[in-house]
Amino acid sequence: MKFISNKDKKVEIEVEGKIYMRHAIQTHFITTKDNYIDVLKEYVLGIYQVGDILSISEKIISLCQNRIVRREDIKIRIASKSFITVCLPEKSWRIWCWNGDKYAICNK
Repeated sequence: MKFISNKDKKVEIEVEGKIYMRHAIQTHFITTKDNYIDVLKEYVLGIYQVGDILSISEKIISLCQNRIVRREDIKIRIASKSFITVCLPEKSWRIWCWNGDKYAICNK
């Protein structure tokens, strides 16, 4: 089988003296309507071998389980801003940077 890696990633990696082959599995665009078990059956079942380790991102599992928060449902309240201001030292952090669609705690 030909192994495929993500852009700028090596297929073969060495960890603690062991060599592993990473294979990026390209799927269709995953949405909240997908069932991750069905996705695994469609894309993994045919290439999986005994001893393989399968890793799936939390993002994909969350999407399939419809455990998401939509941007329009996020409301930043004054209490949140006050909590961050009180709990983080001013000298090391710039509080509440706006990046267009969300607030973030940004390092100076």
